[in-house]
Amino acid sequence: MSETIIKIKKIYKSSNSCSIRRRRKEKRKKKKRMKALKFRDLKLFKVEKIFRVKSTRSFHGKNHDELERHLSISTCRFSYLSLVIFRNFFFFNLCKISHRGLKKDKKRKKIKKETDTELNEPNDQ
Repeated sequence: MSETIIKIKKIYKSSNSCSIRRRRKEKRKKKKRMKALKFRDLKLFKVEKIFRVKSTRSFHGKNHDELERHLSISTCRFSYLSLVIFRNFFFFNLCKISHRGLKKDKKRKKIKKETDTELNEPNDQ
């Protein structure tokens, strides 16, 4: 009886430090993922494609073209890409803003530039 107790203790001691650390790490990761989901509510995004990806590291610091190549996605140039990590899934928001929307943005930029120049001219004189 005493032998079995000793054995159990030994097993617990040997696996203690590493496995507990690993468990804590996993818990932290889960919390972060859930936070990401709460922060970017998926309802806001029209998610067109869902990819399962092995590592997050491969995405670090990649621009859109590189990501496209990396995932071998043949989509038309998407306006912006939002990445939500949830249980090892990456939700890519490859929303294509309609041309009308883009034109509006361009107009806004033009108007902004014009107002900036108008403001600057009186200061120069």
